[in-house]
Amino acid sequence: MSFDDFKKEVAAVVKDYLPDEYKDAKVTIATVSKIGMTYDSLTVRPEGQLASPAANLNAFYEEYENGKAFDAIMDDISDVLRTKAPANMQNLSWLFDFDKVKDHLFIRVSNAEKNEGLIASAPYKKVEDLIITYHVAVESTNHGLASTIINNDLLNHYGVSIEQVHEVAIENTPNLLGVKFKPMIEIVAENMGIGVDDLPVPSPSDPPLYVLSNNYLNFGAGLIMIPEVMDKVAEKLGNNLVILPSSVHEVIVTPVLPDTDISRLDDMVADINSNEVDPKEVLADHIYIYDGLEHSLTSSLTIQEQLNVMSDPDVDIDSDIELNP
Repeated sequence: MSFDDFKKEVAAVVKDYLPDEYKDAKVTIATVSKIGMTYDSLTVRPEGQLASPAANLNAFYEEYENGKAFDAIMDDISDVLRTKAPANMQNLSWLFDFDKVKDHLFIRVSNAEKNEGLIASAPYKKVEDLIITYHVAVESTNHGLASTIINNDLLNHYGVSIEQVHEVAIENTPNLLGVKFKPMIEIVAENMGIGVDDLPVPSPSDPPLYVLSNNYLNFGAGLIMIPEVMDKVAEKLGNNLVILPSSVHEVIVTPVLPDTDISRLDDMVADINSNEVDPKEVLADHIYIYDGLEHSLTSSLTIQEQLNVMSDPDVDIDSDIELNP
């Protein structure tokens, strides 16, 4: 079967694999866009139920293509659809009330080009080649943070502007998610189960490297969009910062030094991304510079474009400048 035929067949027979309580339920297949991925989602929602589990049909079709029997796949889909949410998450009607939602808003950041589906379905702000999206923290557990994205339909229901959501989410994010800012050498030591003193002593000429993320170590790169956080980092390391995007989950921060080689750092980031980072988690293949005085984030691509313009012999960059003796 083609994927389209697979979806039609699943939708046609799915109720046969579910208990009687689903006999009048609404079957829906919709395209869902999340950070780093877009897929077709199946829900079977009984009347009066606000939220229902969703089955990722793309993932199940991949199993079908790999030889798994259709009946077995339908059994697995049934298991997903019958999953019950924790008692405290079954009544999510508060998500439709902005006055109740606003204290739970936070941001995430991702690559604009890699998330065109998300841009089409959700409000966002673009900064350089990155997008800021807005999310609602539903529940915090030992396993992480359960959340849902603010999509266009939800924003329209709230009757508020993107600017209002953005302002609240920017302010909330450090408080809701926390901030982890530690020297990379400490992170390496922790991961190896040894003390920092057991690692080789860094060379005095090596730039200091720090890891920035949130307490959940999940989509922590969003903190680079929080002026309150980045200004504190700039106070510690210097006004101009190099940001190396390890992934959507964390970034590496180091001060701009006289011998900082932007092209070399861009190449290093791109190489690490291609060999070590899940494509869904890649933030960018180049670095960013944060100006602590201007409170601004600029990609190395923009910097290079500006340098190209300044080096263009046809551009008179001093045309509007007057010098008085």
